[in-house]
Amino acid sequence: MVKKEQKIVGYFFMRCSFLGKAYRGYMTDYKHRRMGINKLMGMCATDICQTLNIPMYGSISPANEASLKSAAKINDIKIIETLSNGDYLIQYLPKEHCRK
Repeated sequence: MVKKEQKIVGYFFMRCSFLGKAYRGYMTDYKHRRMGINKLMGMCATDICQTLNIPMYGSISPANEASLKSAAKINDIKIIETLSNGDYLIQYLPKEHCRK
C-alpha cells in the first residue's frame, strides 16, 4: 500500500500459484496518478518475483496506453497472447540491466 496523510492512494497485489507463476495488478487513486506511484509498486513487484525466481504476468487492455507505457518503463514486456476479452496477457521481465 502507498499512503499519503494516512489515506491509501494506491496498492498492488500479487497472486502466486503452485505452478510457480505470479500475476500482478495495481490500482492508484485517480487524484494521485502521474506521481510515480505505479512505477514504485511495479518495481517492488518485480523485485519480489526476481528474488523468489518466479515469472510474473499480468493483463493489460491494448486501449490502455498509459498502463502499457508504465509497464515498459519498469520491465521488458513480452506479449504472450491476446485473451478472449481482447486484453494482452503479458510477461513482465526485468530490464536487462536489472537482472540478478
